[in-house]
Amino acid sequence: TALMNNYEKELASFKLPNITEDTGKSKTIPDSYKTNNEAEEKALSFASNFKRQYMHLYQDRKPLLLNPTNEYSTAKMICTSIRPTQLKFKQLYDFDQCAQFVADYLTYQFLEKPTEVPQQLTSLTKVLETQEANCFEYSHLLCSLLLGTGYDAYVVSGYASKGVALCDLSRQECPLLAETVDKEVVEKESKPSRYVIRPIRSLESEFKDKVRRLST
Repeated sequence: TALMNNYEKELASFKLPNITEDTGKSKTIPDSYKTNNEAEEKALSFASNFKRQYMHLYQDRKPLLLNPTNEYSTAKMICTSIRPTQLKFKQLYDFDQCAQFVADYLTYQFLEKPTEVPQQLTSLTKVLETQEANCFEYSHLLCSLLLGTGYDAYVVSGYASKGVALCDLSRQECPLLAETVDKEVVEKESKPSRYVIRPIRSLESEFKDKVRRLST
């Protein structure tokens, strides 16, 4: 008991620092994530004006995704979310492996309204930190990596089937299961069967063939 009391006193005297979610992070965030310079404000005003005219002329169409807000509620031009980036890993220079890396590294998040464009897009820095992204953020990250390695990549938005939008893989075959099935098929084919049809026997006389060879 005396030993436990000493442990309790030592633990009581130990004070943990007050750690919050934003501790130390707000200092490293560039000002460009929270503010816009004069050129950006001018581009945003042009985009807003164009969007108003577009919605007035084409009321039956969906609104354009030109200037969504980021995670700091700051409006940004959609083109600024794509930054060509070349990583030092040569395996990602191939578009197949790069796409597979993005698919495996991030966790898919559904859009709040699947039939409408999002009003907010998280910056790629935050996406890589949280490892969560929606379909637009997935595309922007992959496009940035492909542009950095020399590919002519761009993002195209549109509609997909419900299974694709909800990431429903219930109707697809498991790739691991397919490998095991292939191995079982190969093993079965390699084992000789007792019921294999034997080839037809030759009806020619071996003795006559031997005499013919000796006579020549």
